[in-house]
Amino acid sequence: MEIAIIRSKTFQRIIFGVLIAVLALASIEMLIYLQKTGKMSQLLSGLLGRLALEKETPPPTEEMPTELPVEKLSEQFLPPTPKVYEEEADKGEGVTHLARKTLKEYLEETEMELDLTSEHKIFIEDYLQKKTDNKSLKLGEKITFSEELIVKAINEALKLTPEQLNNLKKYSTLVPEL
Repeated sequence: MEIAIIRSKTFQRIIFGVLIAVLALASIEMLIYLQKTGKMSQLLSGLLGRLALEKETPPPTEEMPTELPVEKLSEQFLPPTPKVYEEEADKGEGVTHLARKTLKEYLEETEMELDLTSEHKIFIEDYLQKKTDNKSLKLGEKITFSEELIVKAINEALKLTPEQLNNLKKYSTLVPEL
């Protein structure tokens, strides 16, 4: 009887070890596949981009977090003094045009791959325009947008439902350069 118990425990340990080895090998194979297809950088950029915009994430501790909150964006990685983007109005431009330029500049500078659709960008422009003085601009007039406001706008845009995004399609088709 003791031999059967020892054999079953040994067998269980062997099976457990094999399962661990298979999982480790599958994980390594997945990482190699993602690296070869170039999707590893997209995945990491997306995760880091989203983490870089979420304010509700607790401050970093000495321990590494066991779970990354990818469903929200984080502001915790903003510099102590957030950057301010200043745009100057050209002929026929309004606050929305300047918000569009600012968003483009911000996304290029931060190099975050957030998979923002044209509809997301329309929402962000509108959000920035509404949170800024919505007035007619004169040629050469300057408007500033804080990095914090841009991050909040992106955060809100990423919370939009598919239905809300679909409703914005009628506006995004009017702006082909998005």
